[in-house]
Amino acid sequence: MATALRPSRIGLSPAPPQPCIFAEIRDTTLMKGKIYHSDPGILGGTVVFVGTRVPVRSLFDYLERGRTVDYFLESFPSVKRQQCMAALEEAKEHAVEEGALAHPA
Repeated sequence: MATALRPSRIGLSPAPPQPCIFAEIRDTTLMKGKIYHSDPGILGGTVVFVGTRVPVRSLFDYLERGRTVDYFLESFPSVKRQQCMAALEEAKEHAVEEGALAHPA
């Protein structure tokens, strides 16, 4: 893939990377397996987001109560947006595999 060049005082240098609307999705793919875990020493083995003491169940509880992902992230700043989105994506994939979510005809 060619790198975009931009003028500089010394000649041409690579342009800084531009944000991509799919960057967040790519980040979640890279995090598979690092989204959540269970450790008997953390909240008695409750499944939590990696690097936090925040139960994954809390995310779904917030959403069930009509709260937004942003509200959840403001409430639990130790959880990264990428972790949250990856957990939701994994839940969606599981629901599709189980037939709970069907593609519209």
